[in-house]
Amino acid sequence: MAGKLIAAGINPDFVITVDPKDVSFDVSRQVIQYSDKLLLVNAYHATNTIIGQWQGPKLYMGVDFLGKIICLICLLQRLL
Repeated sequence: MAGKLIAAGINPDFVITVDPKDVSFDVSRQVIQYSDKLLLVNAYHATNTIIGQWQGPKLYMGVDFLGKIICLICLLQRLL
């Protein structure tokens, strides 16, 4: 999804990955080229294929990802 946004001229601030399956890497492959411009937010179970190739900043959300992502969204809404 982030690759489609970037292609349309919309620059996301971050991407989120939670899927432990390698197919997640196949879906996200095009976004890795923009890793120097995006924050990668990842959960405990995210595939190491994406995390290992990500060159930009990363935010590890731990095991309680859902609760933390809700807090992150609330914080971002306040900033905007």
